[in-house]
Amino acid sequence: MARETNPERGAFYQLAWHLGASQSAPAFLEADNLGWESQVISFARRKTGSVAVMRFDNEAAEILRDLPGSGPLFPYLRTVRAGDRSTEFHQCCVGFDYQCPRHGLAKARRQDGLLMTKTQLFLRKANCQ
Repeated sequence: MARETNPERGAFYQLAWHLGASQSAPAFLEADNLGWESQVISFARRKTGSVAVMRFDNEAAEILRDLPGSGPLFPYLRTVRAGDRSTEFHQCCVGFDYQCPRHGLAKARRQDGLLMTKTQLFLRKANCQ
């Protein structure tokens, strides 16, 4: 998200995209949630308490390496109310058209028959991909 000037927020959006995660999941991630050897992130879902385990690719690993090595990965964003995070996310997308850098990834996923996550569907509706 070249348009995002806040490094924490930019990394947050990129990681949410790569993981196909909701906005709350990455906001509350901590360094202890990362399994670097097996390239997985595990955490308890906030709504249900069920454990989620997600693999991350090399691109996501690059983003993760730039985040804090201990404690919360997104210290500021975890303090922001979910509704405010959602509003900021939507405002970030305003003005994007189909030339957005994520369009190629979303298009490839659709062509491969992969299901879109809620975040990806939101971006599509907001004309962000």
